[in-house]
Parts: sequence; C-alpha cells; structure tokens
Amino acid sequence: MNPQQPQSVLFDIFDADSSGTVDVIEFIAGVNTLATGTAEQKAELVFHGIDYDDSGKISKKEFTTYVSKAVNIAKVCIYLTDVLLGLPPPPSSRYSRLS
Repeated sequence: MNPQQPQSVLFDIFDADSSGTVDVIEFIAGVNTLATGTAEQKAELVFHGIDYDDSGKISKKEFTTYVSKAVNIAKVCIYLTDVLLGLPPPPSSRYSRLS
C-alpha cells in the first residue's frame, strides 16, 4: 500500500464494497454520512476506509498508510488556505509545505 492522493482516500471510503467503483447508493450513503451522520457513523465510515482488507481490524500497515494520507490531506489544506488568504509561498520552495 502506497500513500495516495486525498481524492483516492475519499474514493476508497465511498467504495464500500471495494469494487473499484462507487455506485449511486454508495455515493449517496457516503455524502449523507459525512454531512449529517453521527460521530459514530462517521468514525465507522472512516474505519472501513482504513480497513483495506475488510478484516474488521486495522493492521499497523493500514494505520500507517492512513496516517500518511491524512498528513498529505492536511498539507494540501494548509497550502490551499495559504493561497485563499493570499499568503506568499515559503521562501525555500513554492510548494515546500506540500512535500
């Protein structure tokens, strides 16, 4: 498992049956849960997105892959916030906060 782009993480969470596609029911369920679900429902959705082998448990490899993805998402959010606020890029590199 290699760390993926944030959109891949979200896709994996929505693809409830791990078929490689998100059908309309999975999409509606994912959007609804993320928007209006309880904390427990949201946590369960994320849990299933992390549990790649559907074992019902999260292995160390699955967990560390998830954390890597979460860090990448956070970096993208920081970068986009900086852009929206009109902040200049860090002096060392235009995209250093994303690396």
